[in-house]
Amino acid sequence: MSLGTPVSATESPAAWPDDVFDQLKGFRGLLIMYGTAVRLYRHLLAVCALVLVPPFVALVAVPVALGRRIAFVNGAPVLLAPSPAVLWIFVGLVLTAVVAGFACLAAGSHLVVDHIEGRPLSAGRAALAVLRRPHAVLLLTVNLVVILAVQVGAMALMAHATGSIVAVVILGVLLVLLALPAVLAWTALPDRIPPLTAAYHLAAHDYWWTIRTIVVAFAAVPGLAQLGLHLLCAALPVPTGVQIGDALRMTAAVLLLPFQAAVLGCCYARLHQKNQARWGSVVIRGDKGRRGRPATATGGAPGGRRTRWWPVGLVLLPGLLYGGYAVAGPLSSVTDNAIAGEDLGWDLGEDGPGPVQIAFGPRGFPIVIRDRGFQEVTFCGDGTCGTQTTVILDVSFEEQSGAAVTPDGSVVFAGWVREPDEVERRELQLFSCRPDGCTWRPGPPLRTAPGDVLRLDVAPVNATVVATRGGIAVASIAPVSADRYPAPARVMLTRCPDLRCVRPQTITVGNLTVAGFVTNQKSRALAVATSPDGRPVIAYADLIRRKVIIAICDTAACGHPAIRAFDMPDRSSPRYDPRRSLDDLRLQVAVRPDGRLVIVHNGGGTGDTTIMLCRDSSCSGTPRTVASSELVTLSAPGLALDPAGRPVLAGYDAADPSVAVLSCRDDDCAGRGVTHLVPRSDVGEVDVAIGPDRRPRVVWYGTLDGRRTPTYHVLTCADAWCGLRPSPS
Repeated sequence: MSLGTPVSATESPAAWPDDVFDQLKGFRGLLIMYGTAVRLYRHLLAVCALVLVPPFVALVAVPVALGRRIAFVNGAPVLLAPSPAVLWIFVGLVLTAVVAGFACLAAGSHLVVDHIEGRPLSAGRAALAVLRRPHAVLLLTVNLVVILAVQVGAMALMAHATGSIVAVVILGVLLVLLALPAVLAWTALPDRIPPLTAAYHLAAHDYWWTIRTIVVAFAAVPGLAQLGLHLLCAALPVPTGVQIGDALRMTAAVLLLPFQAAVLGCCYARLHQKNQARWGSVVIRGDKGRRGRPATATGGAPGGRRTRWWPVGLVLLPGLLYGGYAVAGPLSSVTDNAIAGEDLGWDLGEDGPGPVQIAFGPRGFPIVIRDRGFQEVTFCGDGTCGTQTTVILDVSFEEQSGAAVTPDGSVVFAGWVREPDEVERRELQLFSCRPDGCTWRPGPPLRTAPGDVLRLDVAPVNATVVATRGGIAVASIAPVSADRYPAPARVMLTRCPDLRCVRPQTITVGNLTVAGFVTNQKSRALAVATSPDGRPVIAYADLIRRKVIIAICDTAACGHPAIRAFDMPDRSSPRYDPRRSLDDLRLQVAVRPDGRLVIVHNGGGTGDTTIMLCRDSSCSGTPRTVASSELVTLSAPGLALDPAGRPVLAGYDAADPSVAVLSCRDDDCAGRGVTHLVPRSDVGEVDVAIGPDRRPRVVWYGTLDGRRTPTYHVLTCADAWCGLRPSPS
């Protein structure tokens, strides 16, 4: 008999003859059960629409209502500020959705049994047959929860007694096999008999066939479909990350329910047909007033009003709401994704997490550069770094190094290296990394410096790089002699008109004295940026004289740079601590769209971050200085400029344990607002960058709960202000 072929009422009290029930035992049984689901698909979707849509829509509505109290961390929603009331609401909605899913299976399998017996099909009547017995639904849920708790407890006892994972796995498999036939109890819900009793009597007739059918047809095939969808979503460059994948999997789970309901319905009908001798006159259908009444065959054809395709749109509603809102406006203020790769805990060669930098490639996706004793570059495959590619530059730079993203999407490194056979000289070299690997610039070094390996701390070196129009600019500091302490050093700028730096041009910018200090991190006393018209700007710290020095190039060639020097906070400050004036120094510079400079450093010895704001493009006069103590890191907070040219800092809130963003509300940063983003444990390096979409990205180090190993994260704000819009100046 072909799948779903109607038969006359005279052939059998049921619409299916006995030979069809017999065929359910072989491979053809899978085709018959799934073929039945296809034939009744619209009716089964109508059942799901009536039972599932309300609780699922409510479950989606709660995260939407909570809005900025939820963050997506590695694709999973996390409540940032949990409260008992919200947690209980979530627990209630999740349990309701789970029970609704089982109720949909029960009502759908009931409708399949109606089809098998030749009764008229009605999605509303099938759903009502289950929903009008809420006490039975609740009791069955409690029973299954108790069964699950007993299984987990038995496995925990076995693990404690034997200490063997193999024994626990074997016990778990056996318990699952024993409990699987209990899903037939949901099919028996509409009957006027205890559901678990019905499941027991039905499964007892052909237990192993029931197990095989439920494992393969009910669980394995839909599970493989979900797994394939998961792998497909992971392979595709979805801009909104895993949120769209979650919406698709939610929708697919609902669309697969008719097939699972058909499996349960067919199993129930076959076992009941084979078990008539034991049950006597008890029939499958248990409607009030019809118990024991013989079924009226209708040839298996659906009766009543024809079901249209409206259920399809209705069951897609929760997924469409979730996915659409994720695209149009993310469900939270932030999306946080951990950077994959080998987690070393504390970085190689350091007492803590090393320097980190975030920038943007030509496609507008973040690129994260980490110094972990070696250089690690992570190229993000989407705007939130949900997909990543990481390459390693296996080079150990001396002291400070720098990295910049060029217009072709590669990352250029400038740093001082020491060859194994070169103990008297250090070389300034260039390296380049792309998603397919890293290379070094051939040819002579950009600069050399003496380097007595036994006195390396006496004469530190620094280097940093910035991309310019068509090329790069490298700023460097190196001693001219290691025989004196403090050592005389020279600040130089090397301009490369092309990315290969075949013909570099080097000029001297200034002189200073340098001294090595014992610090926890690689101090970053040098920074370089470019103005909107392509002129390099160099900032460096003279810790001996306690000065911040700025060199502003007059042209792109920087023939006659203008030098400005400004004092760091005075040592007489009551908050001055000499240890803070040396450890973990970080100096940063940025150029506003109108050419004015912003310098940020933590070299004042007070523990505060100093923000220096130049009043004009030549930084004439004394810049406005703002001391900010709101954010802390192992070094200074990361610096970026918002679309209006106002400073944006990222770090860890000093008073509240969270990753936070400080936004200046005006050009002088007199008014400031701090936005708390995600909770954190551990303090590490932080950096921030504003993307082409005007949304800040923060790279930070640590964990959310303190229970996991600290690692680096990329945090993406949902809007340009991370939920706190500065007031206009």
